Amino acid sequence: MKMTFARAGESFTQIFFTERQDNPVPRYFQAVFLALYELIIRRNLQIADRDAFLHGIRKSADHINVQGGGGRWGADSRSKAVDAAIGMYQKYFIPATEVDPAKFFGSHSFRIC
Repeated sequence: MKMTFARAGESFTQIFFTERQDNPVPRYFQAVFLALYELIIRRNLQIADRDAFLHGIRKSADHINVQGGGGRWGADSRSKAVDAAIGMYQKYFIPATEVDPAKFFGSHSFRIC
């Protein structure tokens, strides 16, 4: 994924938003991250064409509804946002053909210290 986004030469907000955003960006990032985690890790898929994927996700925040305002982000709202992102992005993925050791070694958790 890092290579895919580096290829664009733009930041997350420049790729995903039509206009400059400030406040809700962490919620959009979380929805996109969880959608990609579902597709890549849980469903064992890989991006079929990086350029097509980048084109397809550009300005996709316009189609993901996140709960605005302060306070906690409810699980139901988060789940709907993640499902919307999965629905938009899954057409750019194919079944993984390579074994990724990061998916099989460790418990997907880590300690910082």
